[in-house]
Amino acid sequence: MTSPNYPEKYPNDVHLTRTIVVPKGNIVTLLFTDFAVEKEYSTPVDYVIVTDGDDTRLAKFHGGSSDWKFEIVSHTETVIVTFVTDGSVNAKGWRLEWGL
Repeated sequence: MTSPNYPEKYPNDVHLTRTIVVPKGNIVTLLFTDFAVEKEYSTPVDYVIVTDGDDTRLAKFHGGSSDWKFEIVSHTETVIVTFVTDGSVNAKGWRLEWGL
């Protein structure tokens, strides 16, 4: 799964939600293998939120660099990945791999 246009710059004003569902009784492992989004000083401008199927926020990411890697493990068989951008600076975005 990737941000729109990855590895080219993503567009302005994105609000994208993607859902990963695996067979009941399993959990999802996500690995962000690349991550570069706009960050203005300490303020998250463009960001990714990962939410578990029970509405628990598993992570919120902003900023980052191309050598950044992070793994997330769900508690349920559903994970929601939300990507939000503003109307200005764009970066190459992110890439994640997922599995059981």
